Amino acid sequence: MKTILYVLARLGSSRIPKKNILDLNGIPMIIRTLNQAKKINSVDEVVLATTDLRADDELVSIVESADVRVFRGHPEYVLDRVYSASKYDSADIIMYAGGDGPLIDYELYSDALNYFINNNLNFLTSYEPQTYPGGYDFNIIDNKSLEYAYRNALAPSQRINMFSFFTFNETQIKKYNYSYKTDLSHYHFSLDNPEDISFFQLIFKLIDSGKIDITLDNTLSLIESNDELNDLCKKLYKPKATNALFNSVHIMKGFFKDIEYLINAYNLTEDDYKKKQYLVQAKNIAKILSK
Repeated sequence: MKTILYVLARLGSSRIPKKNILDLNGIPMIIRTLNQAKKINSVDEVVLATTDLRADDELVSIVESADVRVFRGHPEYVLDRVYSASKYDSADIIMYAGGDGPLIDYELYSDALNYFINNNLNFLTSYEPQTYPGGYDFNIIDNKSLEYAYRNALAPSQRINMFSFFTFNETQIKKYNYSYKTDLSHYHFSLDNPEDISFFQLIFKLIDSGKIDITLDNTLSLIESNDELNDLCKKLYKPKATNALFNSVHIMKGFFKDIEYLINAYNLTEDDYKKKQYLVQAKNIAKILSK
């Protein structure tokens, strides 16, 4: 069984330009994330999956100089990019990590992968509902289930947000939500907005100076022990949501646009099978969002 962890990153962020190579106490953020990912047990290789746009050449150069292989694919559809990468690599198990989550706990990710394997799961997520801090994206899937999503996701957002197809559509796959012992979902440990930068710059200054191993327990202890860091952290708290994807206004807008897209596609196609699929998926999205 070949397990590949794909770190997803690009430089096209509108809120923080080139955020994935942002300097965090002398080290680009993407390198910090990759360093954590490399420590995860039972992973055969860590690969950066980025876009084929020239704008990401700088990111590729930085990552390749750190001896990490890069796969370049679809500029927008992450599902397509990772599926293509997994086929190229002949991966049996696919793990996902966001490049903007440099505080991930390699021990917890190792535990999640072991749970996935030992319980013969097809898909493991931590989104439904989220109990880990934001930035701890436990998403593990086998190659057949990933291909099923790739073949059947009709809505644009379900190709952009790689695993959201399984949020809105009932399938026969063996799916499990990986939860923490307590709810820590109000913590926000991914660098998404300009106001996040001060927190990340300070915490890595403290981590490096204290030579602290990056685990969830150590991160929480460090926050509690430093008043300035604690104050910055509290400003980043997120509200509780039934699904981690629903905490993003940008993503939610995409889901509502998906309904319009699917209805238009339904009206335009003359293929009865496709008409049914468009209508079913539009109804599924509307039903979940109405809750």
